[in-house]
Parts: sequence; C-alpha cells; structure tokens
Amino acid sequence: MNDAFFQDQLFEHKDFTDQHLPEGEYEACTFQQCIFSGLALGKYQFSDCRFEACDLSMVHFHQTSLQEIEFLDCKMIGCHLEDVNPVLLSISMKNCLLDFAFFEGLHLPETTFENCKMEGTNFAKAKLQGSGFKDCLLDHAIFENTDLQNCDFRTARNVVIDPEKNQIKGAAFSLHSLPGLLRKYELDIDY
Repeated sequence: MNDAFFQDQLFEHKDFTDQHLPEGEYEACTFQQCIFSGLALGKYQFSDCRFEACDLSMVHFHQTSLQEIEFLDCKMIGCHLEDVNPVLLSISMKNCLLDFAFFEGLHLPETTFENCKMEGTNFAKAKLQGSGFKDCLLDHAIFENTDLQNCDFRTARNVVIDPEKNQIKGAAFSLHSLPGLLRKYELDIDY
C-alpha cells in the first residue's frame, strides 16, 4: 500500500469515482458531500474521521480500517461493511440511509445508530451488545444469530426479532415493539 498520510484535511464536493482517492491513511479528516459510490476502499485506513452527506452506496470496505468514524447524513445503500478490518473497529451513524447494507458478522458493541433508515439491512451473526437504535426504521432488517444483549430498541420502528434465534437479554423495547418480537407466533395483539 502507498504510504500517503493525510491529517486534519477537509475534502469537499469531491467525486472519487472520477478523481481517485489516494490510497493511504486518513487521520482526523472530514469528507463533506463526497461521492464514493461503488468504490472498493480496500486497505485504506481511516481514524477519527467524519463523513458528512456523502454517497457511499455499494462501497466495499474490504480490510478497510475504520476507527472512531462518524457517518452523518450519508447515503449508504447496499454498503458492504462485513469485511472491514476488525481491529479497533468503531463507527457511529446518524441520519443515514442504510437500506440493504451488510453488517453481517461484525463485532460492533455499543454502536450508535440514530435516525437511520435500515430497510433489509443485514445484521446476521453480528455482535451489537449495548448498541442503540434511536428513532431507526428497521423494515425487514435481518437479525439472525445476532447478539443484541442490552441493545436499546425503545424508539426504533418496525422491529422484527425472533427471541429464539437471537440473544436479547437486557435489550430494551417499547410496547409498540411487542408484535415484532412475537410475529412468528401469529398472535393477534391489541395495544
């Protein structure tokens, strides 16, 4: 990998599908309204960076290092995060469009997901202990063999989780989430 190092830089209105993002390490950088759509960002290193209003749809993060990364107002449809470098992986997502994104098998304890749309997002086999899904829309999100212990789903909408196929001890749900926890039993619940 190239030894390029970028620190405390602002990248604005860049289309990296036309203008290549140099391979290297990015520390404390901010990316605003940049387009990464469809790129393979393998082996890039990002630490303490912010992505604001960026298009990261269909991006493949194969062995990408994401340490203390904030995604704000980003479009991340079909984003492939399942193959990121797991060492010191830490992300937070706010106001992001994460439909059909892949978090399968990731170890992401205490991750913040806030006001995100996550239709069909795959969390199978992920370890999300203590994570929060504040005001998230989870239509058809996939939770299978997922560790959701102590997660907060109280303000999440359209939550469907099979308690027999996931670890949910200590997870917080609101009364309106009850039908999604019992859906497989085909019960008629008035609330």
